[in-house]
This record gives sequence, structure tokens and C-alpha cells, in this order.
Amino acid sequence: ALRRTSFSTLVNESNDFACVLTDAGGQSIAQNTESIPSFIGTLPVTVVLPCRNEERYIGDCLQSLLDNGYPLNRLEVIVADGLSDDGTRAAVEAAARRAPGVVRLIENPRRIMPAGTNVGVRAAMGDIIFILNGHSTYEPGYIETCVRAIAEDGADCVGGVIGIADHGSSPFGLA
Repeated sequence: ALRRTSFSTLVNESNDFACVLTDAGGQSIAQNTESIPSFIGTLPVTVVLPCRNEERYIGDCLQSLLDNGYPLNRLEVIVADGLSDDGTRAAVEAAARRAPGVVRLIENPRRIMPAGTNVGVRAAMGDIIFILNGHSTYEPGYIETCVRAIAEDGADCVGGVIGIADHGSSPFGLA
């Protein structure tokens, strides 16, 4: 189970990092005065996927997140489904059975992506929250790379290169 933590990064005079991971009560969970990377896999991460009618893509998306390399005991994937009327929910439920305690399906009764994002963020337990796309797949190491950028550089928002896949010549595919 994920728990709320805080992550502090300080730079001392010799430019070494001093890192402290604390729980919600301020108790130290781990410390490292040499470098940040040993903390990367300990930071709880939530991925929020607002979606509606993504049957064609959601299975591959979820599998790419589960295979991403981030420790599954520190990862939570919340799919905020906008009352899909295709097989999206069944695909998410199948992924949740393969990764119990990691993938979770919640309802977005308003059906629109911004509302799904809000529902997912409110349900999130991670300290770092990713808002991702249900019709995308993510390269191995994507989550860790983003977490590393946040921890090492103090970034508030990170992302990656988006590759465009060929989805046909229909107006939707061309968009």
C-alpha cells in the first residue's frame, strides 16, 4: 500500500545532495547524503489515465506501464473510465487481475477527460502523479526517467517525447 511521503532535496556547499524521505508524520523513512538515484524507486507514483471508449488501446497502454520497470509495490495506476460502452472496462479489469493492488478502475460519471483527471487525482495515493493518455504506450524506463528529473532537477512538471503512430487515413487517424 502506498502512503503519503515527502521528499526533500538539499544541496550542501560541496554540491552533494542530501536527501530525506519522510512519512506524513515527518518521521524519516530513508536518508542518503551521497546521491539521489537510490531514492528513485522508493518514491510512490500514481498514474492517472482518464479515458472513455479506449478498448483498442488501453490494454497495451496498461501493459507498457506495468512493464515500465518502476517497482510495482511503489506504483498505482488509476483508470478513470468515463462510462465506456465498448470493452474498455473489461480490458482494465483484466489488467487489474494481472496486477492486483496496482491497477484500479474508478468511474468518471461526467464522461469527459478533465473530470476523469480530477476524479483520478483525488483518488491518488502517490506523491508523484502522472496524468497520461489511455491510447498511448510508454517506453521502458519512462516513469523512472521522469521521477529522476523531478528528484534531481526539482522540476514541477516533466514529460517526454511523443511518438506519432500511424492510425490510418481517416480524419481521426490523421488528427
